[in-house]
Amino acid sequence: MIKKGADKCIECIPGSFSNINGATVCTSCKPGTYQSNPGNITCIPCSIGTWNNQINSFTCYACPIGFFNTASGRTGCLPCKPGSSTSKPGSNICTPCPAGFYRPTNSFSACLPCPPGRFSNDTGSVICQLCDVGEWNSQLNSTRCFQCPNGTLTVNQGSTSCYVLRNTLQPPENSAPLVIGIIFIIITILILVCIGIYFFIKKRQQEKRRKEVAAIKAIMDEVA
Repeated sequence: MIKKGADKCIECIPGSFSNINGATVCTSCKPGTYQSNPGNITCIPCSIGTWNNQINSFTCYACPIGFFNTASGRTGCLPCKPGSSTSKPGSNICTPCPAGFYRPTNSFSACLPCPPGRFSNDTGSVICQLCDVGEWNSQLNSTRCFQCPNGTLTVNQGSTSCYVLRNTLQPPENSAPLVIGIIFIIITILILVCIGIYFFIKKRQQEKRRKEVAAIKAIMDEVA
């Protein structure tokens, strides 16, 4: 408490304290400490895994996921190194990311699951590796890739599925109607071409005959 007037004392507000009899002013809690109740004679250091960085604080804050501290009275938290994180806020230790997870450099978050097409088979990974050509996986947080079954393949790294191989010389299944249709179209075109050629030749023959008749008629007219 502090003295106010000749015969009256008042309590120090949260975030401050007084440990001197007859004090006329309260002392602010320094960064890294707090006091949540009024009328106290001391401030409390922030516990391990928590922090604050201001005076007159009446609470401390838990280190977020991906950060930690290892001592009380801290004014901040330290980031976990790449490949590790914390499992919950307010932690005092970082743990390596489990297999199937990773935490890259300059990331301040929890460990992330490897996306489909990638994997991590060790703890503390900074990146996830791509599945090789001929391998695949389609799940999050995979620890391995799978060989494509016989008759299938992948053409790129990081594939999430395999593709079926087909013999390009062999007609696809249920292709009989298509083949019949193509044959019908070809035959129809050949028939139309033959008909066109027939009428073209016939027309040429008729024109030739008319010219011959006209020539004979002209000769007969001259003789007459």
